[in-house]
Order: sequence, then C-alpha cells, then structure tokens
Amino acid sequence: MLKVILVIFSFIIYSESKIYLNSVVTNRDLKRSNLSSVVFDDFFINTTFTVFSNFSKLLLTFTFSIPKDERDKNYDFTLIHYTIQSCKISQGSRANFIVKMLMDGNDFAQIFKCPMLAGTYGFYNFKPNDKFLPQVLLGKNRIRFQLLVKVDAKILNSKNASVWLFTFKIQGEIKNS
Repeated sequence: MLKVILVIFSFIIYSESKIYLNSVVTNRDLKRSNLSSVVFDDFFINTTFTVFSNFSKLLLTFTFSIPKDERDKNYDFTLIHYTIQSCKISQGSRANFIVKMLMDGNDFAQIFKCPMLAGTYGFYNFKPNDKFLPQVLLGKNRIRFQLLVKVDAKILNSKNASVWLFTFKIQGEIKNS
C-alpha cells in the first residue's frame, strides 16, 4: 500500500511600501471658508482652514483613484468612494482603508467636532499611514494615485441644507520595495 503525504506551504510576502506625495491642490468657497495647504519633504502635509459660520457637522467624501494604465492622466479607475461625517471621525470611526490610512496616528478628533464652530483649524506634519494599503496596491513596484477629499457642511439648525466648503486633490505614488 502506497501512502501519499501532501505538504502544502503557503508564504505571504509583505513588501514595505512608502507613500510619496507629489502635490496638493485646493479649492474653496470664498464666502464660507479659507484654506491653505502645502506638501513638504514628499511625505507630509500642513493644512490650515477657517470656517466663517457655525455648522452642525462636516461631510467628508473620499474618492481614491488610480490610473487605468500608464498613459491615463485622469485617474479614471476609482477604487473607493466613501462619505463619512465629522461626528463619526471625532468618535473614532475608522470605516475603511482610506479613512484608516488618513486618520490612524493623526488626531483629527480635535478638529472635527460636532457642532463645528466658526474659527480656524489646522493639522500639521500629517502623513498618510501606509500600513493600511490594500494588497491590490502592493502588487506593483510603483503606482500613482489621486485622493480627492470634498468637504461639505450641514448648516446649523437646518434639517437638510448643506453647502460645499472646500476640496483637496492630493496626488502621489506608492512605491514598494
């Protein structure tokens, strides 16, 4: 009698990755907000924003896109499109990899309070956390990305009225070693 012993080995290889930031472009509603943002040292973003009115909450819409191929300059392939309320961020919600990548290790609870009162806010030395990148992004040595963050606000004491405040468009690349 012949016995066959089958041994299966499974290896999971995790490559180290780094997120490099190339640019940040901002746009704002001049009547409701002011915004300034800068990328430095290819890794960090400093941002200061002022809201001129009181709002019950902010709505942050994250759109994470990559190019369909190397010639695509428009980042036409959207991997995730997700909206989260500032109240949930201040309570510690980390719903998906984009929110985790942006929020983990960065204290945004102090900024995204509910209600958000008129005033100046900022975050400094902000760096996206690369440990939350999904495996689909780790298969190539280099992949370009675009992260669009649109910030709307719900007007205080209004049931459904919301207004656009500002938008960040961050472009960069993920390099795997």
